Amino acid sequence: MKKILLTSAAVMFAASAASAANVMNDNPLYRPTAGTFYSVTDATSSFGENSFKSRALETEFGYGINDRLSVNVMLSGYWNDTTEDSAVNMWGAGVSYRYLDEKNWKADVFGSGRMISQATFWNFNQDDVDVDGDLLDFRKNQYAWQWTVGTRAGYVAKDWTVAGFAAMDYTRYSFGMADDGMWRDMSQFFRRYDLNLGLMGQYLINDKFNLVGSLTYKQNVYNVRGNAGELIGDNSETLSNARAKVMRWSELNRTVEGKLGVNYNINNDMFVGAYMTRGIVTDEVFESDIWGVGARFGVQF
Repeated sequence: MKKILLTSAAVMFAASAASAANVMNDNPLYRPTAGTFYSVTDATSSFGENSFKSRALETEFGYGINDRLSVNVMLSGYWNDTTEDSAVNMWGAGVSYRYLDEKNWKADVFGSGRMISQATFWNFNQDDVDVDGDLLDFRKNQYAWQWTVGTRAGYVAKDWTVAGFAAMDYTRYSFGMADDGMWRDMSQFFRRYDLNLGLMGQYLINDKFNLVGSLTYKQNVYNVRGNAGELIGDNSETLSNARAKVMRWSELNRTVEGKLGVNYNINNDMFVGAYMTRGIVTDEVFESDIWGVGARFGVQF
């Protein structure tokens, strides 16, 4: 009888751990089952020393093709209180495949492609620069293509989950001429590779509340940079000064960010949460201390 009880308890533990990653409660190893749609939306506000005060709204919408393969699309917009900018600054799509799906151990490989407004990277208030009668707007007519590949893996227990991830970003920057609408491709001069590492965790307090936390590290490992004037065909002091500001953001830099939050599980398919973040961005000449607060809503159906 005792052996039967122990066996039953072990089976129940394994089943609850396996299903935890399919419950919409902000689990870092969440995986939609076959035929399930999901959506996660974040509303954030950030501020700090040497940083712009801004607000952002970002959403991810995905679908489980089967129990291992899922696809998603992403969209985000922002409002910058410092420069009084607002825009849809990112849209993209991604795919994820669960190559390890044991009772407790889980592992995914993922990839994505995004188009990102350069305002995400370079939010300085720079007036248009007159280059032989052409107005070059370094702030508004900028965009980048970014591709990401990576893997995440972790352990799902009855009351807690811990996972780590590693990913590489490849980003190609481009610029455009503001007055005539003719784009000048600058990707041959501005390309960068970034390594992303992170650790994420969740602890279930009870069936309604859970705590989440993460620590992420991003390191710019390689840049390809050139003289923008080679393409634009101007070496004036005004353009050089504006270009220097852009080049500054292409220096080797690193970001460390911590996050701590609490979620309320409305049911197994829906949660709401609040969190705070602290990030430090440094490069060869610059350091920024950024604080943030946010709210998160997730649902599956």
